[in-house]
Amino acid sequence: MDTISSEGSGNETEENPNTSLDIEENIKETIDNVSQSAHETVDKIAHVSYQTAEVLGEKGKQLKTAEQELVEVGIAVAAGFILSRLL
Repeated sequence: MDTISSEGSGNETEENPNTSLDIEENIKETIDNVSQSAHETVDKIAHVSYQTAEVLGEKGKQLKTAEQELVEVGIAVAAGFILSRLL
């Protein structure tokens, strides 16, 4: 009677080289995708930061202009008050 060997081919513990290459390629693709996403995110943040800086710069100019106008009005009011006291 023939018996079937339960020892198998002896390759059960060896890795399939194609599987290792597939895993390595998947890891490289994942790293590339994450890297690209990170670069895109940094670019978006830089763009938004630049726009924010421009808006804040413009608002700063507007505040400076408003301050100058208020100083001029204050000087005019003070001069008017002084002239009214003299007359």
